[in-house]
Amino acid sequence: MTAARGKVMTVLGPIEPDALGTTLIHEHILFDLSVYHRQRFGSGKTEPLPDEPLQIEHLHILRNNIARLHDNVFQKDLDTAEAELRRFQALGGRGIVEVTSTGLVPEPANLAELSRRTGLNIVVGTGYYIGASHPADLADKSVGQVAEEMLRDVLEGFPGTGVRAGGLGEIGSSEPLSPTERIVLEATGRVQAQTGTAIVMHPDSTHQSYEQIAPTLDIMAKAGAALDRVVISHCDDRLHQNYDSYATLAALGCTLAFDTFGKQSYYPTRGRQYPNDEQRIATIARLVGDGLAGSLTLSHDVCYKTDLTRWGGDGYGHILGNIVPRLLRAGVSEAAIQQMMVENPRRLLPLTR
Repeated sequence: MTAARGKVMTVLGPIEPDALGTTLIHEHILFDLSVYHRQRFGSGKTEPLPDEPLQIEHLHILRNNIARLHDNVFQKDLDTAEAELRRFQALGGRGIVEVTSTGLVPEPANLAELSRRTGLNIVVGTGYYIGASHPADLADKSVGQVAEEMLRDVLEGFPGTGVRAGGLGEIGSSEPLSPTERIVLEATGRVQAQTGTAIVMHPDSTHQSYEQIAPTLDIMAKAGAALDRVVISHCDDRLHQNYDSYATLAALGCTLAFDTFGKQSYYPTRGRQYPNDEQRIATIARLVGDGLAGSLTLSHDVCYKTDLTRWGGDGYGHILGNIVPRLLRAGVSEAAIQQMMVENPRRLLPLTR
């Protein structure tokens, strides 16, 4: 693939894998999740909150309906983002995989600016999120055309930015799978086969077992993807204590992302609540005990303002500041934590072709 082969492609260019450091595998830094506000609120649906800035008096409502206030799903201010990222950096964090794909309004040029300001290694993904967020013209494109777009982003950069994608994702799927989601999954498999770029996939919220996740993996694998370079997002929220599914997915080579640390909201549309951090820690401790530390990564999936410290959330530093000490108390070794936060991202992110 050129001189970038074997290196991690950040928004400021390629770096050696050893320079990546402690890395969060699934985050959003500049984001717009308006798709969820549109899906859940409006005429004939639950009434949204008035369109006003997020304030403390909204928090008790948002804990039980996170996207009800439009201002909560949108964060594009660079100074705010920089301040939040520096909390992670101050605790020893070095790398972040930013997976705001098309449908969530990605801003690769501004991510490069944030990388320059902070010195953090930011890796940005390319691709498309869930079908409900897809642009209308995607339905008119072939698998080959979508693959060409994504390949351009990896090899040349996002048009007009000089920033190259270092990952594929967040690649969305729904239940049932939409026609455009299938196109994107096939295209993603093709691009990964050509570049070796890691895939970060988003299972539907109803996918709570290997059997439900497997069809999306099959589509990508048949298109050429290697499953040992696929990160399955939100495993802590999707699989909970389904240890058989964890073991099966790990045996296929997939990486299992426990990437919703700090989230505990109730989702009325799903009829269930996120697991709490104590449950996440207990599940990780068991999986590490089962020998699966090499298949796990950790992150927060910051994607709402209420996830950020400025608005009362735990922010990007939560794992390093609060969760790592608790993992150690739960019997997870420092070597296993190093594996999950340093060695596994270092293995996944270099371009292999």
